[in-house]
Amino acid sequence: MTIRTCSTCGTTKELNHNNFAPNKRCTNGLTRECRICCNSRRTKWANVNRVRTIEKSRYYEFIREMRNYGTTTAWYSDVLIEQKGLCSMCGHLSHHHGTIQRLQVDHNHECCDLHTKSCGKCLRGLLCADCNINLSYLEKFLSDYYVMPVAAKPGTWLEKALQYLMKWQGIHKTQTQEVSKC
Repeated sequence: MTIRTCSTCGTTKELNHNNFAPNKRCTNGLTRECRICCNSRRTKWANVNRVRTIEKSRYYEFIREMRNYGTTTAWYSDVLIEQKGLCSMCGHLSHHHGTIQRLQVDHNHECCDLHTKSCGKCLRGLLCADCNINLSYLEKFLSDYYVMPVAAKPGTWLEKALQYLMKWQGIHKTQTQEVSKC
């Protein structure tokens, strides 16, 4: 029977997988620290660093998302301030499934396909999750049937959505005309 003394607590225990964790870099393929000490050390580290680690990973995920849209976090911050932190269409916070979330980047799907990357020139604004989902369905409906509703009831979501699309359609047309002149 082989024994090993834990490097942390100093207790001597039988050298097996129940008392010591596997590690190829250590002698006999088992750690120098017993499982009890190793688990308590990991638990302490997780309790101290969990929030910081989650916030850091969310930040880097946000940066990656902005790169996919061909823009920066500074652009997002500027637009968020310009919109006063509210959805560009409905004027509410993003409250998808009862929790407040950050606003989503809206872009023209006719210009770029987000399966690869966006050009960054077709970004329209920041929308709440509900408006972004519903707007994508509306755009799909309009492109499939080539139907533009002439009038929507005043004050409805449909009217706001159509005004939003018309506003950005005009801006996008002038940008493409300027590019074609060059």
